[in-house]
Amino acid sequence: RDIAGSNTASNVTGLDGVGGVGSAYLLAVGNEPASSTKVHAWRSDDNSTSWDDESKRPTGGTYFVGQALASVVVADDYADSGEAWVATTGDDCAISRTTTYGKYFNQISLIKTVISNIIDLAVSPDWGSSGALFMITRESSAPPVLYVEGDDLWRHDGDYWERVYHESLLSGAFDSMDYVQVSPEWVDDDTVCFVDSGADQAYRSTNGGDHFSKTLSKVPESAYGWLVIDKNTRIVGVDGGTRLTKNNATTWGGKKGA
Repeated sequence: RDIAGSNTASNVTGLDGVGGVGSAYLLAVGNEPASSTKVHAWRSDDNSTSWDDESKRPTGGTYFVGQALASVVVADDYADSGEAWVATTGDDCAISRTTTYGKYFNQISLIKTVISNIIDLAVSPDWGSSGALFMITRESSAPPVLYVEGDDLWRHDGDYWERVYHESLLSGAFDSMDYVQVSPEWVDDDTVCFVDSGADQAYRSTNGGDHFSKTLSKVPESAYGWLVIDKNTRIVGVDGGTRLTKNNATTWGGKKGA
């Protein structure tokens, strides 16, 4: 049967695991057999009886069928640590690492990107002790060298940088990341948010940036600035006034001129 589920299609280009027959922990990577392919990962903890796909995939891919190849290596203690590495090719390729059995991937090395501009920077309240901060960068191209532009969200843990999000993980054709902020209660709630201004959409992570979820509703109007109060409360500056949400953008209040 297909590893991605019934009535689906996927090409498996890499497979690794630990354990013995009947008790194997497996991690597979591959791509979509489509005109614009993306790399995906699937994990199994029941000897391949069932497979779950990733919540945040490794970056990488190509516009040519069969070229988005990926390989995977799991740690010797993968069954306990959930640590593995995936190498990809094509656009936005990198060495991606997971410590969640292939559920979330961040890029740690050999990242195919160009930093042309720093768009925004957010420092955690405990930066003095943890060194934690987030940064959005933008890559841009100019003739004669042309390539797909993209935004990156980076996280620094006090020692190392890693890319925790890339524009290719957003759904729209003109999406971009423009504002990032860390919750003032970061030490307790591990919350960081960013705004996709191309789609007037906000994203939130409550696990320190490993996974971002799209908010239920969009920002009502184009945002020109915003302020994160806590994990659920944000104020957004729009034309002529502000908008307020107290429930993680389930609903918005406020009005222009207020």
